Amino acid sequence: SHATTGHNIELAYLLSRAVERGFPQAWLEVSDKLIKFCLEYAMHPEYGGMIYDITDYAGQPIPENPDNAQFIWWPQAETARASLHFTVARDSDLQDVFKSTEILINEYLTDHTYGGWYQGLSGDNLEPVGLDKGSIWKVAYHYSMLFAEVIRLGEVYPEQIDALNQTYAAAH
Repeated sequence: SHATTGHNIELAYLLSRAVERGFPQAWLEVSDKLIKFCLEYAMHPEYGGMIYDITDYAGQPIPENPDNAQFIWWPQAETARASLHFTVARDSDLQDVFKSTEILINEYLTDHTYGGWYQGLSGDNLEPVGLDKGSIWKVAYHYSMLFAEVIRLGEVYPEQIDALNQTYAAAH
């Protein structure tokens, strides 16, 4: 048995959105626990982004999982979506998680020559693991939903987005 940290952070986001639509506030406690698990066990300490999209229930990588040494594309989309959402909509302290994941996506996961996202990056050197950008398992849901949430947050929380942009601009 295992925990799928990519799905955990996705579920945290979905629970928060449900609360925005009137579901019980107590669901945010579950969201917080899911995010805490991901931050503690799945995030790469140097590069940012989610390195382990599957762990055991104690947060340890599953032995022999070939994905252990890769940044798989879709957990990066879910990490960026959830961390930006919780930063903006819930005033959580996840802006650095968002920013490091955004950098990982924009600088390394994105093919700057031909477009699209690689399916994975090496956890050792951030080089693409294969040049394929599609497969039977890779569809545009996670990619599209990340950008749909960015647009939604800009419309619903314009002041928070402006403040976040000012914080990043002042830091650079």
